[in-house]
Amino acid sequence: MNNLQIACWNVDGWSGPNHHAKENLVYRLDAGVLLLVETWAKSQHDVDIDGYTCFNKCRMHINEDACRNSGGVSILIRNDLLSIYDVKPEFCAHEEIIIVI
Repeated sequence: MNNLQIACWNVDGWSGPNHHAKENLVYRLDAGVLLLVETWAKSQHDVDIDGYTCFNKCRMHINEDACRNSGGVSILIRNDLLSIYDVKPEFCAHEEIIIVI
């Protein structure tokens, strides 16, 4: 491997009518590490993409007046990299994830 491509994307909600188009874009990007923000995920399993290991963190507290979830971050690491790098996720107490590669 010569280059490690890392991408960051505000997905403005992962689920919904554009879900498949967003997933297809992930495959076209073919980034080794993809950071997704504003996933609006409701559970730790909402972002799941074949070929990637996903570390999710949902927003813990949703405003009772909100019409949908908000926040949420995911870090996707292409599976072939897991045999090369020692990946150690750290799930913090708030709404963030730290990945050490």
